[in-house]
Amino acid sequence: MKYLARQQRVKFSSIVLVSLFLSAVIFGGKPVINISSSAISPRLGAIEDDERIHWRTLLNYNQDLDNLFKIESLIEFGSENDRFENSFRIHHLTATIDLWEHELSIGRIAKWNSMINTRVDGAEAKLNFGKYLTVNLLGGFNAVTDFSNSAFTDKTFMMASWSLGKLGKNVSVSYWSKGLEGEYNSFTGISFSTAVFGFRINNTSTYDIDESRVEYQRSRISRKMGKHTLAVGFRQKRYNGLEIYPWSDEEIFLEPTVFFTIYSKFNKKINWYNQYARKSFTNLEYFNSTIQCAKYSLTFSGGKMDDTQLLGFVLGVTDHSFGKFGYGGSVALNALDYGDFAEPRNTTGLFGWVSWKPKPMVSVKLFGRYSTNPYYEQDGRGGIIINVAI
Repeated sequence: MKYLARQQRVKFSSIVLVSLFLSAVIFGGKPVINISSSAISPRLGAIEDDERIHWRTLLNYNQDLDNLFKIESLIEFGSENDRFENSFRIHHLTATIDLWEHELSIGRIAKWNSMINTRVDGAEAKLNFGKYLTVNLLGGFNAVTDFSNSAFTDKTFMMASWSLGKLGKNVSVSYWSKGLEGEYNSFTGISFSTAVFGFRINNTSTYDIDESRVEYQRSRISRKMGKHTLAVGFRQKRYNGLEIYPWSDEEIFLEPTVFFTIYSKFNKKINWYNQYARKSFTNLEYFNSTIQCAKYSLTFSGGKMDDTQLLGFVLGVTDHSFGKFGYGGSVALNALDYGDFAEPRNTTGLFGWVSWKPKPMVSVKLFGRYSTNPYYEQDGRGGIIINVAI
């Protein structure tokens, strides 16, 4: 019975969404279409598989109907592999209806903010009260990332958010719940950004109510001093592997990390970025320094954990000064020293690309990459990306 009821709900919502989509296509204004196709051969992978050429085509289709409602979509058609079991994938497809100062969206909704990143098959209501006060209500079923059986998932999702303020000075409070076969897991979170005595403060905190533990925490305090911006921050995260890796449902925990950054903008052509980070549990230390000078960039990386040390350099160039043509590439050299446990390992990476833009709305890009990385069976790949906007 539950399966049949779920089927009926999906059928009804699909009919409504398709009807709105066709109405926008037939009666709406000029659509905005962006098509991007790419092909890579061979596909880089740590294990051998049957997919020798990885290809995909992305379609963005957006259209309005007399300011009454709008259609927004991101659809992909690509090769099947160990991550995507189907060649046709709907990443995002919504119809948004304007209701005076409010909005109602139905379809496959992509929800991304500092607290959560998910896709939901359902509906979202955005209620605007006053100039800066907004309430969001979202409910539906989690969309399966490999699109193998997303129409019949029983993983429910509900979220309520309250926000106040504008960009740069705001606060947002959210509550959401995930359910599977009658069991629910609830979370709450707060995110805010403000400025006090010349210091910029950004913070996001989420809490697992049922497990009584922090789910995610990221804080950053920065201050601009002339041509330099100094920042100190902290981050940690715990999440289910399915949020990133469709083939793994194991819990992933990013350990508490403290980081310091200095960003210097000397003029329009010269920038310098430095970051030092330290992880508390493994005592891993990492340093990255990148200097950008016009079209050239140089990056130095260094890391240390126990007796293992990493040193790396990347020299890159990007140039679009030839009108319709451009080129770029990089050379990477890395050395990993395991101390007395194993022999040092060196890796070298080469990457290059050329681009051609025959018309303002059309671009073509050829690229190639080769690496001596010993961890991959397939070390080289190349491909083409074609982008068309209408």
